[in-house]
Amino acid sequence: GSIKSGPTTVKLMPCTGTRGQLLTISTASDSIPTIGTLHGQHSSVKGVHHKNGSASGLTRNKVDKAHLVGGALVISNIRAVAHVTKTAGGNWLKSAAGTKVGKIKFNGQTLATPEPGKPLTIPGVAIIFYKDVHKGKYGLAVNALTIKWLYQAAGHSTMLLGHAQLKISPK
Repeated sequence: GSIKSGPTTVKLMPCTGTRGQLLTISTASDSIPTIGTLHGQHSSVKGVHHKNGSASGLTRNKVDKAHLVGGALVISNIRAVAHVTKTAGGNWLKSAAGTKVGKIKFNGQTLATPEPGKPLTIPGVAIIFYKDVHKGKYGLAVNALTIKWLYQAAGHSTMLLGHAQLKISPK
């Protein structure tokens, strides 16, 4: 069989925004059977609507440390950030600035974070993609890391670490 897990720490943006306040939810740790444990998960949202019709917001998701594959793969400071602004003139500005990963270590050896769009392959274990950005007409979704598991126990599944998305209504 395969394992399916939904979002582990989610903070939803209210439709009316947050009046500029940063709202955050945190989780100490979550275990994912046959894959590992995520420590220090934090999700935040912030949004503002203005009288002139403009609006802006950000969503952020952070994982302090991920211990994966029995601790052989350790990734720290995973952060995804999605910024979206709708101008009074009806234009949308979208950015994933602030998305980053601290260190990726496999069996104690530090690996270079791959360039966006270029895979980092750990043979027989995983293929890792950094800063996977998907822009839509009115918003943005970003995954700090997309991990495609190759080993049997993970069931050839995909894991998103650090996922942030935001869409502003055109109305």
